[in-house]
Amino acid sequence: MIWPRSWRPPPLDGSRRSSLTLNSSDLSRQRYASADPGAAAVRPGVLVEVAGCGVWISGESGVGKSELALALLERGHRLVADDAIEFQRSDHAALLARPPGALRDLLEVRGLGVINVRELFGGQALLPVATVHLAVRLLRPAAGQWQDWERLQPQRDQLRLLGVMVPRVTLPVAAGRPLPLLLETLVRLERAAASLLHGRRRQGGEL
Repeated sequence: MIWPRSWRPPPLDGSRRSSLTLNSSDLSRQRYASADPGAAAVRPGVLVEVAGCGVWISGESGVGKSELALALLERGHRLVADDAIEFQRSDHAALLARPPGALRDLLEVRGLGVINVRELFGGQALLPVATVHLAVRLLRPAAGQWQDWERLQPQRDQLRLLGVMVPRVTLPVAAGRPLPLLLETLVRLERAAASLLHGRRRQGGEL
């Protein structure tokens, strides 16, 4: 049962006697009625928070996603989910990510097995839920393709999940490339670009 803002719902004891369920929400009636809290999706990958930015790391099996997450933990960043990620669209059209219950706190690294992040790094190294700001695809170029890789600009596109568009950057993987540093720098670049765009829009609105 949905009550308009101008109406007062019955007392709580009255709802108990009549077996009515009362729910409270700050949403308008239209947004509450159209919201679908059950809309969710599960995708493979790793979700980390880097400098306050939720980053979804994807790539083929064995490309180094979990190893990158482990290196980022060592550098003070936080893990949200490994192997499988549960996504949900928020009421404000943001993409939220969290770990499935059975995989919470766990990170699987080849050669090391399953690591309990809470035991090794402490609870401060974990984040139960994060907003996804950026997707990064790790790609190992085939032999002879490095000379064709774009050197001056990142390879960018966008992916769509649950109706939310997320910017995605493809990072080439090779022995000796400092992926943790590259990912941290990429996050800084994305934040700087977003800040610049916000400033330009604000200036345009003031003119």
